[in-house]
Amino acid sequence: MSTSLAQRSARGYRNRGQGHYAEQYVRALASASGFSVGKSDPEPVGIDLQIKYERRKDVPWPSKTIEVSVKSTSSRTYNDDGLMYEIKSGAHDVLCGSMGVDFDIRRYLVVVVVPERLHGYGAMTDQGLALSHEAYLIDLMSSQPVGQEQSSKSMTLPTAQLLTPNLLSEVLLEDSERACEWLSM
Repeated sequence: MSTSLAQRSARGYRNRGQGHYAEQYVRALASASGFSVGKSDPEPVGIDLQIKYERRKDVPWPSKTIEVSVKSTSSRTYNDDGLMYEIKSGAHDVLCGSMGVDFDIRRYLVVVVVPERLHGYGAMTDQGLALSHEAYLIDLMSSQPVGQEQSSKSMTLPTAQLLTPNLLSEVLLEDSERACEWLSM
């Protein structure tokens, strides 16, 4: 069964919209956590956003930046350990490497689980705007690259890696006590 040009175009638009929503979801969460969010120009290969804590006079911790590759999926398939996700080998491999050797800035994968339809991305509640669904953050730097032999890699994103302001603060500030202090300011 062949698909029409209009059907293929609509599907492509939804996929771009889904990816755009995923980046904005991460931006909103990082901003709500008190961090700067931006893009490098030109963007490093495979990196969508940089999230940064800027040193402040009232908080003596050093400035810190992380880079994230933001992926999206509307598939909500879970096993006992977490969200099951299939990542293309190239997207996986640009996140693997060593600090100081391959990268100067720590890299992470963020997978945002989005609703299947655009109208489900956000809803107004009596508390304000609620974004759907959730995101997971995982460090792949110590993982082995997949290489060209495989087109993709199946992985499980642990439920403990649900991206929240607290987890993002712990990752960026590299300390759970600092994260709690930061979020209480």
